[in-house]
Amino acid sequence: MLRHAYSVLSRRQVVIFVNYTKSGTIKRLPLTNIFYQQVHCSPSQSNPIDFRLTRPMFWPFSSNSRTSVSEADLVDLRGKVAIVTGSNAGIGYSTVQFLARKGAKVYMAARSEAKALEAIKQLEAEDLWGGQVEWLRLDLSDMKQTKEAALEIFEKEKRLDILGMLLSRYPNGEMDSLTDGDLVNNAAMVVGPFKKTADGLLDIMVVKYVTFDLWESTHLKFISSQSHISHFIFTMTLVPLMKQTSNESPLADVRIINVTSEVHQIVPPVATFAGEGCLSHQYEESVMGYLRTYGYTKLANILFTKELQRRLSLEGFTNIVCIAAHPGSVTTPGSQRFMGSIPYISWITKTLNSWFSYPQRAGAFTSVFAAASPEVKAEPEKYRGAYLIPVARIAKPSKNAQDERLAKELWETTEAKLKELSML
Repeated sequence: MLRHAYSVLSRRQVVIFVNYTKSGTIKRLPLTNIFYQQVHCSPSQSNPIDFRLTRPMFWPFSSNSRTSVSEADLVDLRGKVAIVTGSNAGIGYSTVQFLARKGAKVYMAARSEAKALEAIKQLEAEDLWGGQVEWLRLDLSDMKQTKEAALEIFEKEKRLDILGMLLSRYPNGEMDSLTDGDLVNNAAMVVGPFKKTADGLLDIMVVKYVTFDLWESTHLKFISSQSHISHFIFTMTLVPLMKQTSNESPLADVRIINVTSEVHQIVPPVATFAGEGCLSHQYEESVMGYLRTYGYTKLANILFTKELQRRLSLEGFTNIVCIAAHPGSVTTPGSQRFMGSIPYISWITKTLNSWFSYPQRAGAFTSVFAAASPEVKAEPEKYRGAYLIPVARIAKPSKNAQDERLAKELWETTEAKLKELSML
């Protein structure tokens, strides 16, 4: 059993105690079953972090669980249109590949045209099986441009079946998903401390970036987060087109997939999302504070998904299914670079990252299942507003994420602010 892992962060040694708990019981596990997701972190003054692990995060290798998704497991997408953001690398790239290979016309929404065209060229070299991929300029850090990108789709298409947003960014501007559709929304910011934008919004709530500044002074700056506000703009601008697609036939199959994270589980109980202050709320300036702020934005992503589903269902659009999906930990070029940057033990951390994380293509399994599995179409009532974890299993999110009042408050607060900014 793997009981202790050691890492050097902020030029100081941090001991990470790894235990598996289920129903309050610590159990010994064979090495191949140590694939679990952190849900509680309790750092002490001396810096140890107790990770209590309660549910599968990576690959459980169990005969009772789904372990993969292939193109053969997905519906025929010929004649359908999809958007996947931040998809010129990482799991976004693999998501595009899955959908295009099933015949969809997929828009690779990304800021860098050069990187997008390079990625499309690589996809074509790997064979798209007749699918089509086009670049759509999208910069989620710019709310105005985000709105313009969504409106551009109306000029080009008469339908939208799938919308996927998977976005992370490193300081050099390269796109690459770390862990973390139909509509797949996944965009993160890993910086700390956070700043407010000119509109008074916390930058991490506007767009998700992944940025590592490890060795500044003696403090670790590490935050990765799910965006909320730019996703709200992009999604709500495109919802009328998805409703139009939904109305074309009683058999229409439209889905919105928001990629989120289990880190939302570490957020303390949230009293309210009423008031503009919730859009700039952040926790203390520390490793755990940054992680909680990260989780707070991931929580916002789940609440948005559930409230959007509730409103669409009330309007009678029952064939539009909204799902929040946690992809698990994924080995990508970016995560390997990060692990390789840790002083003294980079060879260990890179190896562990490879062993205990999904490969890039597998990291897309859960979101791709949500976006194009026939099971979702066959049992829409089961998947409306669902939260999925690897591989494609329905799970319960945190109590915060199940609170309908919080979901409604977040929606109303976000909507009011964006109307004030003339973004809606």
